[in-house]
Amino acid sequence: MRRLAPTILTILAATSAGFAQAGQEPTRCGILVYGATPAGIAAVLAAADDGEDVLLIEPSTRIGGLAASGLSYTDLRTFEGLSGTFLDYSRRVRAFYAARYGADSPQVRDSLHGVYAEPSVALAVFQAMLAERKTATVTTGARLTGVATGPAHGGPHVASATFVKSDGEEWTVSADVFIDATYEGDLLAAAGVPYRVGREGRAEFGESLAPEQPDGTL
Repeated sequence: MRRLAPTILTILAATSAGFAQAGQEPTRCGILVYGATPAGIAAVLAAADDGEDVLLIEPSTRIGGLAASGLSYTDLRTFEGLSGTFLDYSRRVRAFYAARYGADSPQVRDSLHGVYAEPSVALAVFQAMLAERKTATVTTGARLTGVATGPAHGGPHVASATFVKSDGEEWTVSADVFIDATYEGDLLAAAGVPYRVGREGRAEFGESLAPEQPDGTL
């Protein structure tokens, strides 16, 4: 897994359309989110609630990331700390189980206020939340193949991204803002953002509790 430089933001402002491949008319949107992980979905919901025209592109055929694909045991420290999209999600999970099995059912109890959900339930909740946002469009099965960059605001910025759909069709999208919400950070890497493979040594950022690395650098 790539490790991105800590000072790099995952949101890159884009220039206007014009860096797409010659002869190809790109799709245009306000915000493009690559990766339908829980973080990506949360970004889409926030953008849509703010009135933005947002496009969510997921390389696989299933949205929801690990939460909807098997790793549904959510890490949390306090219920009082839940807020925003995750609080809305957990309430919907609990309501889902209550409607299907009853408010006093073992399923509601085991969901622990909705923070734990079966992958199929997490998927259903994510789909319902996205469907409520009329300015949000979701596309699955589109894999990133390249990024075009151009100068803007004093430095390089993403102008468009090209994908290959499941049927082999090439698709280019330009946007005002690009958000890489994948687990791997492929869009950022394609845009030239520095990254490393592995992890840094303790000394690099003064992390005394970080695992010891043999040569102290990786």
